[in-house]
Amino acid sequence: MRDHLVAAGGMDYPQAMYRAYKEHLKAEGLKDGCSRSSWSKYTWLANRLGLIEFDHAEAPAYWNGIVDGVDVPTGYERESRPQAPSPRHYYRIVDPNDPRWIRLEASYRESIGFE
Repeated sequence: MRDHLVAAGGMDYPQAMYRAYKEHLKAEGLKDGCSRSSWSKYTWLANRLGLIEFDHAEAPAYWNGIVDGVDVPTGYERESRPQAPSPRHYYRIVDPNDPRWIRLEASYRESIGFE
């Protein structure tokens, strides 16, 4: 999470971080042990520890597909996705050099079956 946020300019949304970590595991040749629920807990812990913090959410018009000239079909209803924040929430890294990142990352890798 820390490396992804730094590479992304200090801010991104949890689903993008999750996908990047899954790709990282595949590139390392590791069996995928990362799940959405474990990633949600990891994000929650990082937020709770103050390593990341909520920055902003996309405007509902963006989430509903109204931005950039997208025509929304008649009768369109946005799907209800209780597992994902809607509209998309962005988190900002507070301090990438905070030593607590090392323990949190090690704890997460252990919780999904690595190391």
